[in-house]
Amino acid sequence: MYICGHRDLAQQLAGLLADGMSSADAITFSLPGDKPSYAPDRVADVRHVELDLALNFAEKTVSGAVTTTFAALFEDVREVTLDAAELLIERITLAGAKKALSYWHDGEKLHIRLDRAYSYGQEFAVRVQYSARPREGMVFVAPEPGNPELPLQVWTQGETQYNHYWFPCHYFPNDRATVSSTIRVPANFFVHSNGKLEGVTTNGDGTKSYAWRMEQPIPAYLITLVAGEFTELPAQWHDVVVPSYVRPGREDDGHRMFDKTPAMIEYFSQHFGVNYPYVKYAQVVAETFLGAIHHLLLELGRIKISATTTTATAPTTAAATTTAIILG
Repeated sequence: MYICGHRDLAQQLAGLLADGMSSADAITFSLPGDKPSYAPDRVADVRHVELDLALNFAEKTVSGAVTTTFAALFEDVREVTLDAAELLIERITLAGAKKALSYWHDGEKLHIRLDRAYSYGQEFAVRVQYSARPREGMVFVAPEPGNPELPLQVWTQGETQYNHYWFPCHYFPNDRATVSSTIRVPANFFVHSNGKLEGVTTNGDGTKSYAWRMEQPIPAYLITLVAGEFTELPAQWHDVVVPSYVRPGREDDGHRMFDKTPAMIEYFSQHFGVNYPYVKYAQVVAETFLGAIHHLLLELGRIKISATTTTATAPTTAAATTTAIILG
């Protein structure tokens, strides 16, 4: 049983490890013929992931560079491997260096030969320049014959193993890292991602770049972004900002769905005796998303409109560290 990297906690919460019960006696959900699944080996610990990307809505592509900072876990570390499914790798260097590193890419795994051997605890950062037209993990939304009212948007959904279709990463939750992202989009668009918005830069080519930073380490599948035209519905709970972002024209629906969010945070904080510990609980409404999914400080769901009522799929509650994104 493995739930978001917290197997033991999940078992306890489910009542599987009662007082006096050994782990050998614990109830499992395995079926006949199931085989154990183990986390992949790591020769280095991922400390930080920095994304510097541009979204091309016309071509439905993403391009740019991802810099991954590692710390060696063994002596004589000479090679690292990232998950990078169907990415077009253009160049790999150490961060800040000009000399290219050698690599080989089998279409799924990206094996990178380092410039030298690194000893236990030594840090190094690898910059991968690439492009992709993702068929998984990142979805480009645009008007279509059956639904001409759809807006231009992009959203991502990494669980369980989809984010490595749009950026190279260590794709298993046995490794967590802080994250910073700079995402370039058309100037009339907004980008939401993990953590806190650090700044917005107006570029000279009709685009803007949004810089976000997540200070708490998270696994790669929780890294996310949503881009498009949105109206902000501001809210607050104590020192925590609780904004919601909806498609223009859906403000009334957004208020009906999200105005009670601060009261929800208050209720669960009192109920569990632990205040919500993050700086933000943001909710973003995006198009064509099915079901609901949580990310650190970002959660995806869906709004449905009928002739008389507005309803929503229930937001997931697996992580109190996430914000709700309701996609309409």
